[in-house]
Amino acid sequence: CFECKKDDCLVDNLLIETKENVSANIVLKYNKNENVYHNGTLKIVAGEASNLEITLFSNMASAVANLLSIEFVCEKDSNVLLNVIDITSQNSIQNIKVSLNFDNAKFKLNSLYFGSDSSRLSLNYYADIFGKDCDALIDTNGILDGDAFKNFVGTIKFNKGAKNSLGKENENCFCLSNNTVAKSTPILLSREETAFGEHSSSIAKIDKDELFYVKSRGLDDITAKKLLVKSKFNNSIKDLPEEIKQEVLNYIDRGLV
Repeated sequence: CFECKKDDCLVDNLLIETKENVSANIVLKYNKNENVYHNGTLKIVAGEASNLEITLFSNMASAVANLLSIEFVCEKDSNVLLNVIDITSQNSIQNIKVSLNFDNAKFKLNSLYFGSDSSRLSLNYYADIFGKDCDALIDTNGILDGDAFKNFVGTIKFNKGAKNSLGKENENCFCLSNNTVAKSTPILLSREETAFGEHSSSIAKIDKDELFYVKSRGLDDITAKKLLVKSKFNNSIKDLPEEIKQEVLNYIDRGLV
């Protein structure tokens, strides 16, 4: 592990490797600094039959840039959950690649992003499946406000020999402003006839009928919008560590004023 800290810069290079039959829950937090530039790389090797949950929380809404590169290798019978929560900086780039090289490996990416003002987000997620009976799930949800821009590219690739493996990707973007730009490109590639792939993508605004219904219960406009936004993210945040979950809810409360 190497880490270099300065007043305006944080560069970290982390390696996490678990042995066979190990269970671990790891939380990494990056707190905001108005002038900081962050460039982080993280490599995770999930050993055979290991059970690993990693939560990476970046609260760097005022930072100049937040660059993150993550590489996963999932061995036989391993089960990995990666939570990535990004309260974005002016520029945020995520590159996440997982390789399911062995049979019966399972991986889930639960990604949440929040873009506001003139922030720019680039999300590139890639699942490379080689083993039999593997599961890969990419679930991405986000909010854009102001003049924020987001580009999402999610790729699941089934290589020859990935028999009966399953890959799913889902991305939902919730736009609170007419000036936001949201681009989404889900990609499925397959060289294996018996693999199963699914993808979906949606970009939406607050539904006027839903807002009217909630306001008819006596809530003001802002409170009703906060309630609807939180409901959209309920499934994504309900299993997060309680401290992280509360920070996400607090950010939604502060952001919608």
